[in-house]
Amino acid sequence: MWFQSRRNKPYTELLYASYTDVGSRPGNNQDAVTALYDDEFSVFCIADGMGGHTSGELASSEIIRLIRQWKNVLRSKGQAEYQDVFDSFEKTIEEANSVIYEKYNQKSVCGSTVVALIICGHRYCIVSVGDSRCYLASGSKIRQLTRDDVWNANPKDGVNSRDNGKLLKAVGVDEDLICNRITGEICKGDSFFLCSDGIYKVLGDKYINAIPKMIRKANTSNDLETILRAMREDVDKKGAPDNNTGIFVKCV
Repeated sequence: MWFQSRRNKPYTELLYASYTDVGSRPGNNQDAVTALYDDEFSVFCIADGMGGHTSGELASSEIIRLIRQWKNVLRSKGQAEYQDVFDSFEKTIEEANSVIYEKYNQKSVCGSTVVALIICGHRYCIVSVGDSRCYLASGSKIRQLTRDDVWNANPKDGVNSRDNGKLLKAVGVDEDLICNRITGEICKGDSFFLCSDGIYKVLGDKYINAIPKMIRKANTSNDLETILRAMREDVDKKGAPDNNTGIFVKCV
């Protein structure tokens, strides 16, 4: 876990939009998405069931179900400190890991990535496992906050391993799980972009780097929906080989 601190310019509202699409891949959409917003705390999450494995959509939907349950329980208890909100969310992902491992991993491998943005007051927390990503756009710059939990052979060794790009960890695959966690302060004008690999692997870094310019003039959630609709069409134009899911959250 690491913490990012900057001079805070308070925001007054969150704009957000999300989409998920099966793409051209046969079978069910193994991506699942949720966006839960209110004045106390909000959570935005993408879970990408492991393609090629049994019941990936069951793993991703289990994660989303438990997140919604967590939000309802926490709200019923009244106002909570941001640290308690962040800690309890991470425990919920650990709980999801245990549930998926016990329910769906008896005969074959079943799991899911997860990337989640939790906003409480003027602080945020990102919890991730796997290779679904969260980016932060601030001003004219964008950077990836999450890390990809994937295998990469050392190019200096001249190794071209078939394991390159394979997930090193996912929710539900192993009995124990350690999540990646990042926390920081939100500034007015900050925007977050969460996505599954079905977007960034298809559209590439040049497209991602243009996001700050795309969202600079977004003043409503409908504006963000329009940008996501265009992004979905761009993924389709490139063949949409995988399920693809995205979320924009802008602090205004």
